[in-house]
Amino acid sequence: MRRIRRYYPDFQLVATYTGPDGKLFAKQYRIHSNRKRVARRLFGVNLDGTQNGENGRLEGSEG
Repeated sequence: MRRIRRYYPDFQLVATYTGPDGKLFAKQYRIHSNRKRVARRLFGVNLDGTQNGENGRLEGSEG
């Protein structure tokens, strides 16, 4: 999260999610379309929700 605040000021914080005990457990950001690739690599997820590197390759890679 520090990396987002420091290096990606254009990522807008939209929502924070807390549990019943009031402890923060998630943040949701709005990201401009030209930064989607950066965000997928930063957070380690693809658009379909799978982790990068599952099945031995990245999304969109051939072979």
